[in-house]
This record gives sequence, structure tokens and C-alpha cells, in this order.
Amino acid sequence: MAALRCGERDIADRSADDAEAGRGQGGPVGPAGKCVAARAVLHQTDGEHDMAVKLFEEAADGFRRAGMPVQHAWTLASGARSARRPLATRWR
Repeated sequence: MAALRCGERDIADRSADDAEAGRGQGGPVGPAGKCVAARAVLHQTDGEHDMAVKLFEEAADGFRRAGMPVQHAWTLASGARSARRPLATRWR
């Protein structure tokens, strides 16, 4: 997601698409989880927080099941901005 941080949205989208294409071929949980988390970040950036939360949860669950605690925690922390969104609007 370095491309997204550098303002290169088109490159970030293509990278996520390429990663998803490779994900269909199976492989270790780590790369698949990173692919899902990357797509979640793109949805989060677009303000599509409901979809982002679902994808962050999917990625975090995969990391947890794979015994990857750092990636699990990082994914939960990254998704917090989207997860808290509904609560913030309810209390206004």
C-alpha cells in the first residue's frame, strides 16, 4: 500500500488486483491475508467503511488462525478507523 501512501491510487488498485489474482491460486495464509487487508485499506480510503470492516475482520481472522499475532494485531488496529465509524455517527 506504499503506492496509496504516495498518492498513486491507480497503481495501488492494480497491485491489489494482481494480488487477488494470485490469491486464487492458494498459497500461504500470510500473503492471502495481506491481499485482503490491502483491499480493505482501499475501501477505507474511499469511505466504504462497512466493506472495509468486513475485509479487515477476514484478514485478521486469517492471521489469528495462522498463528501470526503481530499481523493480527496490526490488521485490527488498521481497521479501527472504519470499525468505530458507525459508533461515532450514532452518538452525534
